[in-house]
Amino acid sequence: MQVDETESLVTLVLTRSSLVLPMLEKKIEEVLRSQAPLDCFTDKTVEPQKFIDQASLTIAYAGDEYALKEISKLIAVDGKRFGTLVRGALTAAQNRRNPFVVAYRGFEIGDPALNKKLVEWIEPQFDNETEFRQEQLKNWWAEAMLDKYGGVPNEVNWANDPIASRLTPARAESLHYEILRLAVEAFEKRSNK
Repeated sequence: MQVDETESLVTLVLTRSSLVLPMLEKKIEEVLRSQAPLDCFTDKTVEPQKFIDQASLTIAYAGDEYALKEISKLIAVDGKRFGTLVRGALTAAQNRRNPFVVAYRGFEIGDPALNKKLVEWIEPQFDNETEFRQEQLKNWWAEAMLDKYGGVPNEVNWANDPIASRLTPARAESLHYEILRLAVEAFEKRSNK
């Protein structure tokens, strides 16, 4: 990818991730499996390792469920190399959308390795000391729960929730009532619109 093409690729990734990301992931796998990686490209000036790094970061930059789906495939190929992309995808998500909605969709993929990486991003988010950040995270989570459960989650939803059930027991207990309270408030706000 030439520098002038990178901006176009990013635009495609952000607007058509469901189409573009699978192509990038397949190309990464093709290059990784090749005995002669340079033969995978018509442009022989391409640096295959640089392509892999840039393409995988571009996948994460999409910050949506399609990114997590493709990252899951890459983790299956090399978990150590590509596992950090989950953090990148969720960080990118929070700049454009609710990262908890993206995380819930990631859990729906059903990949234990991906699930582990999702929790590794979520759990320490609540260690942030600033009050603003804590409120933002809690509100995002409450809003995402409304979307996931089609309304205010109940105690059974909480107990079986893919995020709450994977947090450390102490963390889940400390957040339990506040997240549910915020979900009620968010539901009331939505109902009043």
